[in-house]
Amino acid sequence: MGDINLGRRMGDLLKKNGDAWAFQACKPFLDQADLAVCNLESPVGDGGEEYTEKSVYLKGKPDDLNALSYGGIGLVTLANNHVLDYGPEVMNQTIDGLDRRGILHTGLTSSSGKSQEPVYVEVQGVTLAFLGFCSVCPGKFEADSDRPGVEVALSSVMLPEIKRAKKKADFVIVLVHWGTEYYGVNDLQKKLALSLHKGGADLVIGAHPHVLQKIQRLGKTLVAYSLGDFLFDLTHAACQDSCLLQVDLQKGKKPQWKAVALDLSSGRPEPLAEQNEQAQMIQQILKKGYEYNGRKDEKVNPKILNSKF
Repeated sequence: MGDINLGRRMGDLLKKNGDAWAFQACKPFLDQADLAVCNLESPVGDGGEEYTEKSVYLKGKPDDLNALSYGGIGLVTLANNHVLDYGPEVMNQTIDGLDRRGILHTGLTSSSGKSQEPVYVEVQGVTLAFLGFCSVCPGKFEADSDRPGVEVALSSVMLPEIKRAKKKADFVIVLVHWGTEYYGVNDLQKKLALSLHKGGADLVIGAHPHVLQKIQRLGKTLVAYSLGDFLFDLTHAACQDSCLLQVDLQKGKKPQWKAVALDLSSGRPEPLAEQNEQAQMIQQILKKGYEYNGRKDEKVNPKILNSKF
């Protein structure tokens, strides 16, 4: 699933409606999954200070992670442009909270020059390796000699880690934070996706644009450029289109996928009937990007043009 933010208005909604509310409508689909994975966009914790100069800061309360437990989330990537919004102290509180709930996490490294360790998960006899990377990181988010940070999405960093992970895993899954917010697939995403394909990644799941982008096959590699938001407080029209991506991984076979279309306009993700007009549009975006309506992928979703920012 896409981006999850537990701060700002979402935190207020969780307090008002309870932890179960956020995932309740999608629970039947999540319960079918052997492993549910998301991008945790907001750190959670108490205290901390704004860590580096940027325009948007996110932070949830420590107990907001209970919502992820209810939803059955098994693994999150923390390689994004908000995990260090309030510094290493709050980031570490986030890690501790995930660890206490048994939720795996990827995308961080303890210091510069030290690679992240792949997260290995065995599911029905199939070994999966997860790696998280970020290509849109603010200043000081990258690890340094004396501080932890996110793993950067550079081919020189990603490809050696993929190669190492493939020695122990049947499938290597790369969770990458990239792209341009509210736009279709950009040239850097395409370049990195091709590099990840050549480097041996089996599945690439993208986040950050806050809108859905197309799903594409590059040989044996399945690339979902962006799953949009899943639990977020953005009100732009295009940000209300989302999906649950269901991926079937079997040894010796290419990854197979199908998507459950979601509407986020109520404040939480709610599945749409297949014949619903919005659901059909979502499926078209996943298959063709924005090209199906006469616009190239680089162009903004036309729904955004009528949105109030």
